[in-house]
Amino acid sequence: MSQSSRDDKAQIALAFAADYIEVLATARSARLLPARRCLVALVRKTAAARAGEPSYQEPGNVYVVVLEPRAAQPPRRLWEQLVGHGSGGTLLVRDLNRDGRDEIFFWVDGQACAAGVLQMIRPTQARWLYRSEGRFRAEARDVNRDRLWEIVESWLTIQLDEPHYSQIARQRCLFARKIWQWDKHAGAYRLWKVEPDWETQRRLSRDELQRTPGAREILGL
Repeated sequence: MSQSSRDDKAQIALAFAADYIEVLATARSARLLPARRCLVALVRKTAAARAGEPSYQEPGNVYVVVLEPRAAQPPRRLWEQLVGHGSGGTLLVRDLNRDGRDEIFFWVDGQACAAGVLQMIRPTQARWLYRSEGRFRAEARDVNRDRLWEIVESWLTIQLDEPHYSQIARQRCLFARKIWQWDKHAGAYRLWKVEPDWETQRRLSRDELQRTPGAREILGL
């Protein structure tokens, strides 16, 4: 871990000194809000531990927090939003849609996972560009190399709703990807396509495939 990352986590811990928290991820940005340098964090808050019952065993409330660093003082909290419940997650802050400003992408790992893209309108207000919940992993990446980043959700086929389940199951694939694409006219991400995730399936042995939910009905294993 770099010295800068350690310093960021220490500063955020000070800013939340009254809370029981775990800092899951941090990022810095000079393009999130005009004329401000911001420190962004994905933070997990949990209840204080009871005797003999460590709180880290319980899923916590996960927040996206925007802070303003200050010299020789803890950062000032500008904005925070409860985004999910879980024990882990990822955070990315960068210009995803080439509008000259940074957006915040997050994914929360929990019993019900959550992912989203937020854009700060002002220091105390944000708007959603994309939001989704379910049993999936999500990442932001440029799928088609057009310099606009898509949101990619990785699902088990058996967890898809119709008609997507039937479309992927007919191809005998146990895994699927939902890809969300930036729609400039709508000012939001829209579902672009749902496709088989052959890359994941090919990495697994036959025994691993047999243990994958949906293998019996989709592959006949």
